Amino acid sequence: MKFLKSLLLIVIGIVVLILVVALFLPKDVKIVAETEINLPANKVFYSLATFSDHASWNPWIRDDSTVQTEVSRMDGYIGTKYSWKGEKTGSGDLVIDSLTLNKYIYFTLTFVGMSQKPLVWNEFEENGGKTLVKWGFSQDVSYPAGRIFMSVMKNKLVNDYNRGLANLKGLLEEKGVMMSSLTDLSIKEIPGFVALVVPGRASMGELDSMLPSIFGSILKITGEEGLDITGAPFVHYLGYDEATDMSDFEAGYPVKKAGKAKSGVKSISVPTFSAITALHKGPYDELDNSYGIMMQYITEQNITAANEAWEFYETDPESVPDEMEWRTLIAFPVK
Repeated sequence: MKFLKSLLLIVIGIVVLILVVALFLPKDVKIVAETEINLPANKVFYSLATFSDHASWNPWIRDDSTVQTEVSRMDGYIGTKYSWKGEKTGSGDLVIDSLTLNKYIYFTLTFVGMSQKPLVWNEFEENGGKTLVKWGFSQDVSYPAGRIFMSVMKNKLVNDYNRGLANLKGLLEEKGVMMSSLTDLSIKEIPGFVALVVPGRASMGELDSMLPSIFGSILKITGEEGLDITGAPFVHYLGYDEATDMSDFEAGYPVKKAGKAKSGVKSISVPTFSAITALHKGPYDELDNSYGIMMQYITEQNITAANEAWEFYETDPESVPDEMEWRTLIAFPVK
């Protein structure tokens, strides 16, 4: 009996000690890991907001060969859900709650069988075409078991978060990130139209920086002359020299009637023409990929195309900041 009393006192002492120690442990846990990825912020943001290749870099998913995953994507990203079920990882969901494009994403993490829902987030800071990515985790922890558990497991979680970001960096820098898609590839007739244009010659990089000024000067004239714009702004490439990366072009807007030539702006009439067309969905800096797909199709189908191309910018980036919503109609006139 004396032995049992001694054993009971020891057990009570251990329990009291645990309770006392837990009082001085943190009431919550916060982990933040970071790495620099040699890609612009929009690419890294897109990969994480769409859960693209998530299973290829997430340290826990990678370590569980039994895991099964599912992604339910939503327009605008909010509500997009990544679900998993595995022998090691258990079951759970990661849902996007809020975000600012190319700046941050906040997720709610849910584990089946657990009432607490930790907050997980990513932050993005671009500098010189590279992106500092942060991956964070925070939650309140229960007293006393949660506090003691996290005090033991926190270092492992920190290591796992750093390992995950190292996986992500290696994956994205090796594979890159393709955000755009190409749809509606077909031959169709482009109706003729009248337009105000600014002609010129420039490299592709130079033209990108010139277009806002060009389109602005045309809009100013349409306002002064009371001309109605009837379609999307466009660039007509009149030929491209691969050796010099230079192209002759006309950039402008379709208008209801011809205007007066002034300040480098002229009026032209474009006749109806047949073209092989496709709709590029996504950022402008991936247009080259869509051109490659179209050129391959033209070659495979033995289509004779003219040495020129049109781009009609159907979405205004100023009113639609999400690059994934940008629509560009590409047209290669056919002979």
